[in-house]
Amino acid sequence: MNDPPPNVAKKNVVGTVDIGRKKILSEELTIRFDIHQFELLPSKRGLVTRSSNIECHGSSWSLIVCPGGAMESEEDEIHVCLYIKNDAVPKSEGEVEAKYRFRVGSKVSKYSSVRTFTKTSNTWGYLNFLRRSDVLDPSNGFLVNGTLTVEVDLQVYQEKPPTWVPKRTQTTKDIMLRMFHSPKLTDVVFSVAGQKFEAHRIVVSITAPALYDLAEEATGEEE
Repeated sequence: MNDPPPNVAKKNVVGTVDIGRKKILSEELTIRFDIHQFELLPSKRGLVTRSSNIECHGSSWSLIVCPGGAMESEEDEIHVCLYIKNDAVPKSEGEVEAKYRFRVGSKVSKYSSVRTFTKTSNTWGYLNFLRRSDVLDPSNGFLVNGTLTVEVDLQVYQEKPPTWVPKRTQTTKDIMLRMFHSPKLTDVVFSVAGQKFEAHRIVVSITAPALYDLAEEATGEEE
């Protein structure tokens, strides 16, 4: 029988070593934006409506909406354009790696691939998220009392903190062994063929009950 190819053969991995600082994906948190009186917002192509900031995952975020579509949106039909913006990175030299997902009523986007929010590129989203006509159609249920609710599920990559491994604590077994081998605080002496052996009564009582009984009898006779 021929040996299986290397990529199929079972690997006997003995361990894994991390080099550098590992990044882990944070838990999913959701930001909600309520856009009131959506139908009355400026709907000329390219006009922008922006929310106030909200904190999430240690950073500041806002929503950018183009009710009548962005200049880059499809021209055959008006689409609502949605972007998530990181307002913290322009004020720093750092960057934020994140994944996001938009939800408007029954319309849910797939999770984005990893996007890097930087000082020069801090806005990501969808040019053609929803047709405006669909948003305004009451039968679709996107508007509730004139309010369009946009939810953004957000995950960011964070550096995994170094793992702290505490020193091994002493077990009862360790303590008993140290006591067994230590001459300190011994309270019984056995004499065998002229050679003396110091011991601890409590250890002898557990490890050699018969010998302990003999020692107790000898002690009683001395008294």
